[in-house]
Amino acid sequence: SNVLQMLDDRDSRGPQPRQSAAACHSANFDPQGQRVLIPDLGADRVYVYDVHNADGRLSPAPVPYYTAAPGSGPRHFAWHPNGHWCYLITEMGATIDALDYNTSDGSMHPICTVSTLPPDVQHGTLGSTAHVLCSPDGKFVYGSNRETGNAGDNTIVIYRVDQQTGELSYVANAPGVGISPRNFAISPCGCWMLVAYVQAIPQAQSLI
Repeated sequence: SNVLQMLDDRDSRGPQPRQSAAACHSANFDPQGQRVLIPDLGADRVYVYDVHNADGRLSPAPVPYYTAAPGSGPRHFAWHPNGHWCYLITEMGATIDALDYNTSDGSMHPICTVSTLPPDVQHGTLGSTAHVLCSPDGKFVYGSNRETGNAGDNTIVIYRVDQQTGELSYVANAPGVGISPRNFAISPCGCWMLVAYVQAIPQAQSLI
């Protein structure tokens, strides 16, 4: 295959030492297939590009980026089934931003920001977040914590989605059976979650 285009955005950097260079972790088409959204940990931004279907090339959308909290480090991105709400997990901020997506110009407007950590765990320096997904029915949002907090935390946070507003309300942090959960997947029926861990906990019977 041939490379059609290289994109290089260096006009913004966050305040943390890890943000001295671009650090894009994922790329996501919008549900309409018109744009690509790219979270950049180094810039504290989600860049938004129009897709030109004739040749596959990208150009900045009318609103070219969403700006996350300084030093939060946007990492992964998930869509609600309605195609208008989306959820951004920040690696260093240990938060999920619920956003309202405007299909006309690519802009994203904050609905709320919530912590991925259990209520009794303070944000520390021992870890970070990794992945975020919305359930197939759009009722829940999940995010993975990998050794985050002063005491260490290896959980999947669960939030309920308000079906009228897209706001998130805390449900629980589900304990895992491994250390540092990274990516995870939800079955199409919404009944099962498969979690990939960096390391298994001794005596754990399953990684599902």
